[in-house]
Amino acid sequence: MVQAYRMPNTGKKSATILDHGGNFHRHGSVNADREWNLGLTERVMQAERIKSLQDGKEKEPIRCPKCSMIRASGVTCQGCGYRSTRSSRMVVQQDGTLVEHTGDIYVPRESRCEDDTIKKWKQCYWRCKKTGRTFAQAEALFKWENNYNVPRDIPLMPLNELDRYLKIKDVEFCRLVSDIKPQTSDECSGSLYE
Repeated sequence: MVQAYRMPNTGKKSATILDHGGNFHRHGSVNADREWNLGLTERVMQAERIKSLQDGKEKEPIRCPKCSMIRASGVTCQGCGYRSTRSSRMVVQQDGTLVEHTGDIYVPRESRCEDDTIKKWKQCYWRCKKTGRTFAQAEALFKWENNYNVPRDIPLMPLNELDRYLKIKDVEFCRLVSDIKPQTSDECSGSLYE
């Protein structure tokens, strides 16, 4: 991917950065304003970006079909002047040839709740807690066993999105969705992210 960036230095008009590692899609534009948090790992930041793209909070970047330059918005490419309104990207390999695909990069996550979903999730939760897995791993195991995604608003699901990447045994019950309210405020020391 090729991206042109505004340069803050005086006398510099632009820079061309070749992104062979897909970092633009993983982390977004280097021009984007970010709120940094030392507690976040690269994996968590990447998952947050994917979720914001899935939920439609952040728009997918547009790749110019003529010169492959990436831009955040607009119909005119700043690199070559080509006018295009659709977003497209190249698949790195499919049957040995490059093929252009259009549409969402990340398909929105669809979940459903059947009659026994809560019971099945609780069983999966306790198994994964014993084996030292994270909530994300437990959700993947649930999907593999039941062929559908578990909803994230049922009991024993983390309230904080960032807790999904912690081991289940490290997340206190007061930071999970529950049917029962805690009796005292001393039961929980609070969130790691406050």
